[in-house]
Amino acid sequence: MQVGYDMTKTAAQRLFAKTGKKVEDVDVVELHDCFSANELITYEALGLCQPGEAAQFIDSGNNTYGGRVVVNPSGGLISKGHPLGATVSKAFELLKNEMENDTEKLVESVRGIFCLKVKNKDGKDGMWIINTKGGKGTITYNGTDKPDVTITINDEDITDLLTGKLNPQKAFFQGKLKIQGNMGLALKLTELQKKAGNRIDTLRAKL
Repeated sequence: MQVGYDMTKTAAQRLFAKTGKKVEDVDVVELHDCFSANELITYEALGLCQPGEAAQFIDSGNNTYGGRVVVNPSGGLISKGHPLGATVSKAFELLKNEMENDTEKLVESVRGIFCLKVKNKDGKDGMWIINTKGGKGTITYNGTDKPDVTITINDEDITDLLTGKLNPQKAFFQGKLKIQGNMGLALKLTELQKKAGNRIDTLRAKL
C-alpha cells in the first residue's frame, strides 16, 4: 500500500489537464511532509521525478533553492503543524494581512481574545488565537493567550465564517459552531461583518 500515492497522482494529472499546464511549469510546491517517506512518495506522485527516483531527486538538490523546484518554503510541518487543509491556513494569513492594513479601525470594535478551534472530518483540530486587545491585533497558530471566547467550528465552514458568507449568529443556531465564554463578544463578529463589507469582499476574492 502506498500512502496517498494514487490519489495524489490522479489529482495532479486532473489539475494539469484542466489548466493546460505541465509539471515543468511548477516552481514551488507545498506538501504534507508528515514523514520522510510520505514526502518522497509525493514527489513521484506529482511527477516531479520518475517512480523510484525521489532519493536521487533530493540528493541532486532539485527540491530546494537553486534546484528544479522549491519545496515547502513556508517551513512545512515544523512551521505549520499538521494541516487542516491549505485554505484554512491561507484564510487566516489573509485575515492577518487585512488586520495589519486596517485603515478603517474596524479591529477597535471587537477588542478581545478569540480562540478558533477548527476540526476536520477525522476529529483532528488546529487552534488559532486572534488577539485584538491592542493595536491592530495579532493571529497566532497554537497561541497561548487566554481567550475571552472560544469558537469551535469545522474546516468546511471556517473559511465561510472568515469571509462573511456564514453569519455567526445563524451558524450558532444551526449547530455549525459552538461558543464557550463571552457570548456577547462572539456575536460582535456579526456586527463586524456588516461594517467590513468591502474588506471582506477583498479577502474572499483572494482565496
